[in-house]
Amino acid sequence: MTSVSALIADAKLAPLAVDGLTAIHHLLSGNAAINAAPSCLVTVDQRGAPRVRGPACELGPVEEAE
Repeated sequence: MTSVSALIADAKLAPLAVDGLTAIHHLLSGNAAINAAPSCLVTVDQRGAPRVRGPACELGPVEEAE
């Protein structure tokens, strides 16, 4: 059986906030989703911001500024 403490981790997400017309959690520094997508199939994120702003796209709906 896995202990509960092994299941709790810091997701490195900012608090929920409205950005443009949508509510999102921005990724914080150190989040594993930053620059982790193997390819970018879309050119904008859910806010309409440019998708690639670094060496690769972020995983998830929002591309963070470098």
